[in-house]
Amino acid sequence: MNTVCKTHSPTLKESLRERKLKATPARLEILDILSHTKKPLSINDISVKIKGQTDLATLYRTFDTLRDLGLVTQIDFRHGHAHYELATNEHHHHLVCEKCGKVVDISKCNTTDIEKQVLKIGNFSSIKHHSLEFYGLCKACDKGSR
Repeated sequence: MNTVCKTHSPTLKESLRERKLKATPARLEILDILSHTKKPLSINDISVKIKGQTDLATLYRTFDTLRDLGLVTQIDFRHGHAHYELATNEHHHHLVCEKCGKVVDISKCNTTDIEKQVLKIGNFSSIKHHSLEFYGLCKACDKGSR
């Protein structure tokens, strides 16, 4: 296993312990990798970063646990597999280039009116969470396709 950075280690350990999970080296390393990454990663991306020291089945189980406990967020970029990022209090969405795969966080999210409409149309009483991704071409890929 790689070493977990000293800056994030205490916070990551506390996050795991608050959820009654052991702060295992594998869990700490996964959370540390995500805390240092600017874009969501796939399980395969994580496996490469930890140099295959944890088998894929264990990684999938670990991510299921971390997702279910709210430590990571699972995102579907329509690539045929999930991507994950560290869950934060900063709600955001993603803009994804369909050609090169570039991902940009979109932090300005004013979906209050849309949620009200959806509740009314669907005859629901509440919405627990939502996911919204935008797909298109970044400027570099758009220039290359002309």
